[in-house]
Formats: sequence, C-alpha cells, structure tokens
Amino acid sequence: MFEKKAAVFLYAVSPVHLGAGQAIGVIDNFIQRE
Repeated sequence: MFEKKAAVFLYAVSPVHLGAGQAIGVIDNFIQRE
C-alpha cells in the first residue's frame, strides 16, 4: 500500500504522562491530563 517507510519520533516540551498522580499504587493512568 505504501512505498516509503520512515521512523517517527515525537518530542514533548514538558514531560508527558498518564493519570492524575494521586494514586497510592504503582498504576495511576485513569485518564490523560494536560
């Protein structure tokens, strides 16, 4: 379908993470914030 292939790297100005950062446990990724 596509003839050319290239790697894509995304760069964020500030740290990007999932979750609110308020959970006690290791996993805290309910929704993505800002």
